[in-house]
Amino acid sequence: CPPLFEGNAYESKDAERVPPSLHEAIAEMERSEVMPEAFGDFVYGHLLNMARQEQIIFDNQTVTDWELIRYFERG
Repeated sequence: CPPLFEGNAYESKDAERVPPSLHEAIAEMERSEVMPEAFGDFVYGHLLNMARQEQIIFDNQTVTDWELIRYFERG
């Protein structure tokens, strides 16, 4: 775990940032050594599988704002 952060995280250039996408968050979760210890292997595996399933659904069924704007421009 990183050390406790003190100060204003919004203004700090040194604060660790959360992953900007679910893909990157899942990759971080897969590399985590803390989560399996904290939740146990069974719950950790369940949470990881749930995140992967949500990503698959998002990738296959979601129309993004970018797509709406881009393709309505061309219409």
